[in-house]
Amino acid sequence: MHINLKAPLLAVNSHEINLNGVAQLDNDDINLDIQFATNQWNIEELIALIPEAYADLLDGINVSGNASLSGSARGTYNDSIMPLISANLQYTDGKVAYYALPYKLHDVNASLSADVNLNEGSISNATIQSLKAHTGSMWLAADGSINDLLGNMACNLNITGDLNLPELRPLLPEDIKINMNGRANTDISARFNLDDATNLRLDRIIADASIKYTNLDVLYNDSIAIKDPKGTLNLTLPSPHTNKHFKELAQASLNSTNLQVDAQLDSSHTQL
Repeated sequence: MHINLKAPLLAVNSHEINLNGVAQLDNDDINLDIQFATNQWNIEELIALIPEAYADLLDGINVSGNASLSGSARGTYNDSIMPLISANLQYTDGKVAYYALPYKLHDVNASLSADVNLNEGSISNATIQSLKAHTGSMWLAADGSINDLLGNMACNLNITGDLNLPELRPLLPEDIKINMNGRANTDISARFNLDDATNLRLDRIIADASIKYTNLDVLYNDSIAIKDPKGTLNLTLPSPHTNKHFKELAQASLNSTNLQVDAQLDSSHTQL
């Protein structure tokens, strides 16, 4: 039996889904070739439709903004096989806050796509066409790809940003005594598995970073002061050089304008 879907409209309040395609029933199989597209959804209104029994899944998470979704479902659906889902997400004017994170994001805009294959032994992938978010006086932007989306999450990303150094303090361990002032523009290309990045396995991360800073003023442990009006730090992981005595983790180079280092360690005092 064939079911032809010619742009029927499914709607819950103002949230609409248009379907177009064919669903073929063949014994226990459902063969699908369907395209879908939504109108623009208000996220807060959509969350309000979630049944109360599932509302606790969003405890501590606040999300707002507008989103639209389009894509397709192609393949066979039965007890053991799932169709391939391709989806494109547009997210605009977003705000995101999570109780476990020290930052609240605003002006979040994203264009994302994914091919999701839930069959055993298959791999799902995602592409970030664009992603930008602001927090405080800072912003970060990213594009790239994530392979094995439901597994190792192998990321290949380009990340740029404008950072205010004092606002980075919540990311550092509380027992590190450091005051930081200045701003930094970052340009990073990196390849890594998500688990390696979250556990800081730097020897498994491939990255090139350029960090251009201005008005750098850092005081560490009340004993080491670093100042420079302007400079660029370049970092490569892993180091392109080899050393027979030890493994070089990274290569770094610094192009400074007027770098001043004042270190007071125990009874000695050093200035550079």
